[in-house]
Amino acid sequence: MRVDGALYDVLLSFVLLLAAWRLFSTVDHDEQDVYEAPGFRREVLGIGGGIGFASGVIGLGGGIFLSPLIILKKWGSPKATAATASVFVWLNSATGLIGSSVSEGFGVEFSDLAPFAVAVLIGGFLGSRYGAGFAPQNRVRAFLIVVLVIASARRVLGVVGLWP
Repeated sequence: MRVDGALYDVLLSFVLLLAAWRLFSTVDHDEQDVYEAPGFRREVLGIGGGIGFASGVIGLGGGIFLSPLIILKKWGSPKATAATASVFVWLNSATGLIGSSVSEGFGVEFSDLAPFAVAVLIGGFLGSRYGAGFAPQNRVRAFLIVVLVIASARRVLGVVGLWP
């Protein structure tokens, strides 16, 4: 089962806005909040399976669903969530690139990707230094909300022909 085209964009936009709204509407957490990692539970397996299924249906990595979930379930602080999601997204991206190149379905030379890789490393380093060392938890949370809303708006504008 695969969802494509305008339906994909509408569903993805809805999910992104829902995640942003849930993050925005929940009570702000302060630096002293207690976070509890979920450990191995059936709930985690079901949630992971749900994220995997949704990601497969819409063709998008699960990191966009993982971050709001970790924060809303209080499995980690916004800073820990950002670090977890970064590793998750990096591993998924690396695996996808390797799989595509092995199956010869990847039409881009790795040398063409080098400037992007350098930019990502520099941006990731600067962002992680800022997030870990200077930004309060609520600012990291607010940044995630803004990213979700921008991603959703971009998709909706694309559907109505106002964004390429």
